[in-house]
Amino acid sequence: MPVPYCNVEWMEAANRNGRNGTEQVVGLEPPKPEKLEMEMRTNSKQYIQFVTRMLPPVYGKEIWNEAAGKTKLSEFVTASQEAFALLLYKNGYEAWSWMLSDTSSSSDGDGNEAPVVPTFKYTSRSNNRVTGRNSGWTVEGLTAFNTLYGMVTKDREENGEVFDEALLYYYEERNTKKRRRAPIEDRGKRQRLKICDDLAGLVEETLESNTLPLGDEEIGAVVVGV
Repeated sequence: MPVPYCNVEWMEAANRNGRNGTEQVVGLEPPKPEKLEMEMRTNSKQYIQFVTRMLPPVYGKEIWNEAAGKTKLSEFVTASQEAFALLLYKNGYEAWSWMLSDTSSSSDGDGNEAPVVPTFKYTSRSNNRVTGRNSGWTVEGLTAFNTLYGMVTKDREENGEVFDEALLYYYEERNTKKRRRAPIEDRGKRQRLKICDDLAGLVEETLESNTLPLGDEEIGAVVVGV
């Protein structure tokens, strides 16, 4: 059964106006599964967000970081892996949305009735149409996977090359911004240091700027005289 963290970053960005009352981030609201499946690579910005958030947990985050940004997506991620990521998204969308919304933290009425919690679409244990004991996915879920696999294969053939280049450009831009970003602790207080190769001069400057404790004057004089 897929775990919520696969999509929690995307959902959280879209629901910051939920429990904490802050303003919603415009443009980051995750699309409904039907919209995502219908548009796929034809909406490159939307699909890039899906790919960069949902595919790493499916492919493996460590090896994803090695390949992404260097290799075209269609050359290292299979159509079945991409279809499975779409299936996970479809399976958990309603549950994840509820977890990060006002509905999950409050309920109407006198407070005695339990809130209606959305379940995972194809892996809920309350669903009787599972393929076998502890198998997890329902027959509907497996059918949905086959449908998504066909859609992904077709979308790759029609829009794969253009999207692969757009994704590589996205990673290039993101990595460039990371390199330009100064460490937080150094921001606003960078200074040009004076490099001194004269040991005696360096000691003199140190002694002039620091008051020596009583009894240390002679030690300082000896050091300067070296």
